Amino acid sequence: MTNNVSSSIGGGVPPTQQFNVDDLSDLLANRLVSSTSQMLRQFTGSRTEKTYADRWMEDLVDMATAMNWNEEARCRKFPSYLAGNAKDWYVTDVTYTAATRDNWGNLRTAFLVEFLPSRITEHRRCQLEARRQNLFEEVSDYIRVKTRLCKDLTLVWKRQISQVHSKRFATRHFRKG
Repeated sequence: MTNNVSSSIGGGVPPTQQFNVDDLSDLLANRLVSSTSQMLRQFTGSRTEKTYADRWMEDLVDMATAMNWNEEARCRKFPSYLAGNAKDWYVTDVTYTAATRDNWGNLRTAFLVEFLPSRITEHRRCQLEARRQNLFEEVSDYIRVKTRLCKDLTLVWKRQISQVHSKRFATRHFRKG
């Protein structure tokens, strides 16, 4: 089916150009993918980013899932989300290794091995123990952060509950108000 559409879609379509509905659908899908892809920042591999490499990877996987990328697409698009040291790692260590470059599971594992610090568990445990509720922070927000830290440490659910709900925890960390 062919329709006349004015340039109200914005950019790239001259006024009253004829095209079919599939073309319009592709144009809109490409704009959606483009704007969504821009929401994920590039991973540079900096020292501060390394402690959250797993969270960045989780965000990338969530985006790829939302965009219906198959494993081949994930592998192909992955390097475009890297910059700096991370991009250098990809070019020097991954590009020439097909078993890693062309297999999403292997690529994801190689990324995490390279960028998650070896002492990440100790670092996150210290974060968990040091985290205190801020003066005007909602209790639910505080608990959400603590729960995320527990999950990052891969604690079992039962232990998370005891960490969040223990009397000692409540008296040491919650402000009265």
